[in-house]
Amino acid sequence: MKEGCFIRAYKYWIVPETAQSEPFLKGVANAFGQTRFVYNKLKDYVDKKLDNREKLPSKTDLNNYVNRKLKKQHPFLRGSVDKFCFTHAAYQLHDAYSAFLEGKRGQPHFRKKFDSVQSFTTNFTNNNIKVDEENGIVELPYFNKRKGCPVKAVIHRSIQGRIIGAQVVRHATGDYYVVIICEVKIDELPENEKAVGLDLGIKDSVVCSDGTVINSIRALYQSEKSVKRTQKSLSRKYEAAKKRTPEGCRVQLSKNYLKDKAKLARKHKRVRNQRYDLAQKTSNKIVNENQIIIIEDLHVKGMLKNHHLAKAIADAGFYQLRRCIEYKAYALGRILVRVDRWLPSSQLCSHCWYQNKEVKNLSIRVWDCPNCHTVHHRDVNAAKVIKAAGLEMLSKGYYHSTSCRNAAKLSVWRGRYSQTNLTSPQ
Repeated sequence: MKEGCFIRAYKYWIVPETAQSEPFLKGVANAFGQTRFVYNKLKDYVDKKLDNREKLPSKTDLNNYVNRKLKKQHPFLRGSVDKFCFTHAAYQLHDAYSAFLEGKRGQPHFRKKFDSVQSFTTNFTNNNIKVDEENGIVELPYFNKRKGCPVKAVIHRSIQGRIIGAQVVRHATGDYYVVIICEVKIDELPENEKAVGLDLGIKDSVVCSDGTVINSIRALYQSEKSVKRTQKSLSRKYEAAKKRTPEGCRVQLSKNYLKDKAKLARKHKRVRNQRYDLAQKTSNKIVNENQIIIIEDLHVKGMLKNHHLAKAIADAGFYQLRRCIEYKAYALGRILVRVDRWLPSSQLCSHCWYQNKEVKNLSIRVWDCPNCHTVHHRDVNAAKVIKAAGLEMLSKGYYHSTSCRNAAKLSVWRGRYSQTNLTSPQ
């Protein structure tokens, strides 16, 4: 990626006219299958290397293994699918194992033919990816007018920047999407003097230090009864199919089971889209209005171990919201600061910094400071503490992360806030 550029993906729904046509279905099934085959062969190769106490092969080594060995052993891999599909399969496997060896994720699994989500990715080269926005047509390698199978999609948003790749995805609902990956140069927003502290919560999705409250939509809670009912129906059909199947054989699933499975996927998709919509709109508002954004470095994985609140925390979508704020702040030249997760922001008085340990109980929403007798709303006070702590970190140069790409600009803002009268929480 070039300096000062940003990767943006444009996701378009492929209309049934294309998604249900025989050439398209045959082509994507072939691409999905061969990409999955190469991925699994590479995983087996990497597993043997690691079992022998050898180092993880590089991306280049994995790509060379595909071209020099797998294509010779399996001639059907030559010519019927775009070569970059295999390159991306190798890169994805390498990234997955790198994250596993660093302790960030679990061990990668073999991909299955019946996985709910299937995809393949290709690169832009020799003008092989074209987007006709006027007619709603996307041309990809092996899916173009020359092959008699262009992809017709709903182009709801114009593409900006330079196309560098594309991906075709089949979701659990049975819908197909084409994702156009672009390298975009985004102009930074005009600077302003506003700084905001954010307190993320369950009842209220975001509470800002200026008193703004964005309510949580509780997407899963609203759809929970409907989801449970469909899951029960799906479970009954699976158990019935299991009884009909001879021992030692693959379970033969009925058509009604597959219909219910797609129905459940659509309900989960609706919940996911509601969370995504809230995260996008909230992050847009926050990033557009504020020059400095200060958030807590929450340990969501640890918070989910609280079995009384785990479902509500997962439904709140903390990580997705934070990720949206982070990448938009980076792209638009805003400064993002993460304060320490161990800062007792809910217990500290934002007026005198007295720590009141009696307010640990989440049921206490309003409290009176015993030291200065200031009345606080729990979440607004926490957001104010987060803001003050973040500005002090910024003024002293101690911060966990920043999304400002311009070091000179960052030093200017440090200088501005080093003149303010801030006191660290004691």
